[in-house]
Amino acid sequence: IGAASGSYTDADGDVANRTDSDPSHYFGAEPSVDTVKTFADDSVIAGGAGSSFALVVTNDGNVALDNVSVFDDVDDRLTVTSVSGTAGAAADTDGDAQTVEWLISTLGVGESVTITVDFSVASDVEEANGVGGLNDADAVSNTATVSDTYTDALGNGTDIGDTDNDAIDILVDINLDIVKIFDPTSVPQGTIQSFIIEVSNAGPSDAVDVSVTDLVDSTLDVQGVSVTSGAGDCSSASAGQNVDCTVQLPTGTSATITVDYITAPFLDDTSPYGTLGGDDFRIVFVNGSVLEGSTAGGPVLLDGVDITNEVTILPSLTRNDIIFDPAGSDPAFEIHLSCSDPFTGGWGQSGGPTEGVDVNWQIAFFTIARFNNNGFIKACGNVTVPFDVGNTADATGTDSSGTETVSDTAIVTVEPGITIDRLQTNGKRLTVRLTNFTGDDKVIDNISVEWPSSNGNLTKVRLDSPTIWQGNVSSPAVLDGNVSGWNGGTLSAGEGILRFDFRNKSAKNGYTIRLNFTDGTFLDINQ
Repeated sequence: IGAASGSYTDADGDVANRTDSDPSHYFGAEPSVDTVKTFADDSVIAGGAGSSFALVVTNDGNVALDNVSVFDDVDDRLTVTSVSGTAGAAADTDGDAQTVEWLISTLGVGESVTITVDFSVASDVEEANGVGGLNDADAVSNTATVSDTYTDALGNGTDIGDTDNDAIDILVDINLDIVKIFDPTSVPQGTIQSFIIEVSNAGPSDAVDVSVTDLVDSTLDVQGVSVTSGAGDCSSASAGQNVDCTVQLPTGTSATITVDYITAPFLDDTSPYGTLGGDDFRIVFVNGSVLEGSTAGGPVLLDGVDITNEVTILPSLTRNDIIFDPAGSDPAFEIHLSCSDPFTGGWGQSGGPTEGVDVNWQIAFFTIARFNNNGFIKACGNVTVPFDVGNTADATGTDSSGTETVSDTAIVTVEPGITIDRLQTNGKRLTVRLTNFTGDDKVIDNISVEWPSSNGNLTKVRLDSPTIWQGNVSSPAVLDGNVSGWNGGTLSAGEGILRFDFRNKSAKNGYTIRLNFTDGTFLDINQ
């Protein structure tokens, strides 16, 4: 464009300004087009509100343009939701929403058109910011292209165009929550129970590979760990008391982990210390400490720390005691571990701890397994005082802000269960004296029993006077409603006598018996 301007001042000082222009191209046509691409934000959250970018197309040449084409193949991670412009119209040729195609029919010299592209980012899109927080992916970059062909009066065509690039970070934002639930919150000793850990993600982005851990108190003997709802796996890392699961939590979802456990199981004929000629023991005090080990030379552990050299072990044929000297000002006391001391109310009846003296060391639970030089003799134990067991579960995930860990602690109360007061053989009979401290009548669902072959066949099982089963079976056997002679039975609250009658004289050892109750709990009887 040719332009001229000037001014005139007359004698009176009045000024007159004049300008004029002429579109005639005295120096020839110079068609040109410019484009600038700009994201509205520096970053966008996966699963969040979305964002937009603008394409500003300007005629910076000296001739008017027509049919200016705008093209932008948008990265698939940025899902295009709408395209609009201050002039022109969509010119879709491929039906692909990710391909922005816009046609500006006329663009005068110096004029600009702004095209706005709105987009969202799905919740499962991975981080991309070039920082390497969750991965090494660079920010999302996109290039816009503007093109046209200018044809002069003589029919000569000139191809013009421009490109511009901009980038945006994709960030991940998770919001974890964890709830640990014991249901019921009070459980009898020796019963099979479970607790759940529910982990959820309220963040806009998917939470990937969230770690869920829980080091379960040894009083709750873990039997199994599984993901019972949602997506995840516990099989590869969980072991023993260590719950270690990995779950996937898309936005707005949760996963539930179920942990099955036996409540405060009694020690049995398998010694973790290889004990012979002594006792294995485990004592849980009301103060939360756990004293455990073996009287056959140790080890003796207090809360997992070896204190064998700090206790005195007093072994004999009838006496397997330890003298325990707590740290601090609490006095030392002797604990009698021969199964003759019931520790009524948490206090020793033939030794310590002594009520009114060892006030900080009241016993809540004890279990003892006795061994002679030939092997296992018997086991005993009881919950003397209901006690609480607390455990904390953690969930850890990572987003663009770093590592996020949430925790929840739940408490279960362990109450008295069913104890074995006496197990003896007399003639052709095995007799077991049971005490049901649960307060509930326990209906027997089935009995699995294995006995020495020298006993001959099993002929009768009674609980007090009623006959549970009568027949003639060899070892091993499962007795329930599917076998002839089954009448069933109920272990009422309080004391009960369970009797097994055999064809031949009953051996003193070699019995493995389990009573399964209809409420899902069981009682093991081993001799």
